[in-house]
Amino acid sequence: MTVNENIKTMRERAGMSQAELSRKIDISQPFLNRIERGKKKPTLDMAIETAKVFGCTIDELVYGGQPKEGGVQ
Repeated sequence: MTVNENIKTMRERAGMSQAELSRKIDISQPFLNRIERGKKKPTLDMAIETAKVFGCTIDELVYGGQPKEGGVQ
């Protein structure tokens, strides 16, 4: 899964709308929609805030909880 798909999946699992998440991470809902559809990439600041909202690590947000292939284990 991509970071875009992970954000959408985590948001949906939390029962949160795009409008709710966008307010919590201080971006516009249309921008979040473009991120979830893979049209835009999240900024580092946005990824950090999103991870805080979902109580996960950046790695979990980016890689879906799986270590990156070839990365340090």
